[in-house]
Amino acid sequence: MTRTPPTMFEKRSRGSDGSGLHVLVFILAGLLAIPACSGQQRATSNVALQPGEANYPAQAISQKQTIQFTAIVPDGLSPEFHVIYHVEWQQDERDPTRFTSPSGCAWKQEVQFYVNMPLKLTRVGNTYAGSFSPDVFEPGPCGWHMTEMTSPMVRSGVVYFGHSLHTDGHPFPELDLTTQVVHIWCTRRGKDQSRHSTILNELIDCTPFQMIETFTKLPPGFDASVPAKEKLWNIHFTQYLRSLTVEFHDLDALIPAYLAAHASTSPVQH
Repeated sequence: MTRTPPTMFEKRSRGSDGSGLHVLVFILAGLLAIPACSGQQRATSNVALQPGEANYPAQAISQKQTIQFTAIVPDGLSPEFHVIYHVEWQQDERDPTRFTSPSGCAWKQEVQFYVNMPLKLTRVGNTYAGSFSPDVFEPGPCGWHMTEMTSPMVRSGVVYFGHSLHTDGHPFPELDLTTQVVHIWCTRRGKDQSRHSTILNELIDCTPFQMIETFTKLPPGFDASVPAKEKLWNIHFTQYLRSLTVEFHDLDALIPAYLAAHASTSPVQH
């Protein structure tokens, strides 16, 4: 089987009720993405290819999909994003521990490679803007394609690219597949970070809102003060996406401000 996540998650991840379904999708997406992200850790050689090196994919003459990207990042958090491309490897049906690439591709389980492209963004205040393309490379014999966008603050992918099986331009009329907004909540107060590390994703925990209390305790009433739309983190996007916005929320700054505001409006206790 291929590592492309099932199409059903594309629909579920675009739900609009802000319920625990998004957390389930987030967890399942992480599990499904293990081959795409960490599956290469099984290899003895896992190389991020550089332009000009052997096996580096050829640039596509034109892109079918260009996504306008906006990131809203408070001061003190990282505006760094990377777009990751992999070959279309497959899992052996007889031996699930073995993975192979298409014929003619030099990718092997023992000699794995991928492409990591830092996203170039223009800053205006706390807003960063740019664009990227899932099909910036020719597929070639390896079947090169985008798998995910990453951030050094997020231990999973920020979003995953799952190419839809649908040919209809509007496979789900009730859903907007062209625009996506992701809200990510961050804290440095988690109990499991390595304080001896300088790696951001070991110093800070950035998660969907529904999972943030795994790392820090929210004050009473804070949950209700957060708009439902800011609790959404939609994991997957498809070839229909044209605009992606990622907004980080710094809880370590928001909670003290929330407590100060509510202390000033609380009735005096006698």
